[in-house]
Amino acid sequence: MGKRTYGDIRLCLAGMCQAASLVNELAQHGACNEDMFAHSINSLYQIDAQSVADIYGGADGVKLGSVELEKCLSAKATANAQLIRYVVNLIHFERKLSKSGETQAALDRGVEQIVTQVDFFGPLAPEVIANIASLYSDTLGQWPQRIMIEGKPEYLEQADIMQKIRALLLAGLRSAIAWRQIGGRRWQLFFCRSRLMSNS
Repeated sequence: MGKRTYGDIRLCLAGMCQAASLVNELAQHGACNEDMFAHSINSLYQIDAQSVADIYGGADGVKLGSVELEKCLSAKATANAQLIRYVVNLIHFERKLSKSGETQAALDRGVEQIVTQVDFFGPLAPEVIANIASLYSDTLGQWPQRIMIEGKPEYLEQADIMQKIRALLLAGLRSAIAWRQIGGRRWQLFFCRSRLMSNS
């Protein structure tokens, strides 16, 4: 996807933050920003993206995630601790996935199949979201360590909300994979905060 820039790394981090923020909204309130949800889910379908920006349809595609990322990088009191935990888990899952060729292959096959369904049903059709959620459950959901979602039982017990949450977790993992591929590393979050915030 071309030469690494801190702007690209920031976009991928924003992608993770956005997925995590939307997961938190669904778990706590039963609804989320539908426009940002669409951008996050659409990032899964960009298999042959030529640039990082193409994954999200441009920087505006991770507008919500960029706001949350800035809060985290600047250590503002408004930073969401639950969101940070989800992002840390996504990064951890990406590391585990990189060492599991079998799971990687299963995810690749599953996403390719889902992309063909998008042309027929549409990118946000309930059938497509359900299939993305099933792919997550059948692969990463089988690992002993899972991402535990905290929220209100009345929402977490609804099948359609849980499907959206699992789909978003997979979208967040897609951002984590792209982040690693272009040179993203955890130490940058501590030592390169100003460069990440400047979007250069």
